[in-house]
Amino acid sequence: MHLLKAGHIRVACLLLPASFLLLLPLVFISCGPAIHSFQVDQQTITAADSIKVNWDVSGKPTLVIHENEMEGDIHPKFLELTLVVQKDGKEKRQFMQVIVLPRESVDTIVFPITVQHGDTLIAAGEKNKARWGDHFELTAVASASGRPLLVQHGGKMAVLDGQNPDTVTFRGMANSGSWEIRSLLTDAEKRDPATTPPTLRLRTNLLYKKQ
Repeated sequence: MHLLKAGHIRVACLLLPASFLLLLPLVFISCGPAIHSFQVDQQTITAADSIKVNWDVSGKPTLVIHENEMEGDIHPKFLELTLVVQKDGKEKRQFMQVIVLPRESVDTIVFPITVQHGDTLIAAGEKNKARWGDHFELTAVASASGRPLLVQHGGKMAVLDGQNPDTVTFRGMANSGSWEIRSLLTDAEKRDPATTPPTLRLRTNLLYKKQ
């Protein structure tokens, strides 16, 4: 556990003239702790990166940092940041998580099927740019749904055969941003719509590049 005391403190106590207080004798003006903002400049990083943490609070701030590691093929780590602000015997807390990935990693993109146009299933969504930034670049994109997919991202389109990754179409593009995934219904799904999957999935291989 690491403790870091820093940041910007803003005094938020409200001072009112005595004449105003006489008009409102029952008003209680609280100057307890408050967190007005709590931000990091990157939410997904590598072990070689540093992050900048900014906050704007009323009270005495302490930043508590815990590092956790999850099981898996790429062993992602998580920095769990908790901002604790104390004032007048009271306390406010706000939590934020930063993902720490290797320079080469794998991500799974999953979007729910929201439209069925004829015999075509359509799933679309956005990989959060605030979370992923622009530095995690695609090196390969493959179907993780076990079926052929038509994929659109960043103004480009590719047909994935369900088994082999595409290492050309999206290379060098950011993992973040809008994605659209389409798939034809199988014969079994046409006969029994209840067998239609609720989501379409992609597997992306990523390389971290930061200028």
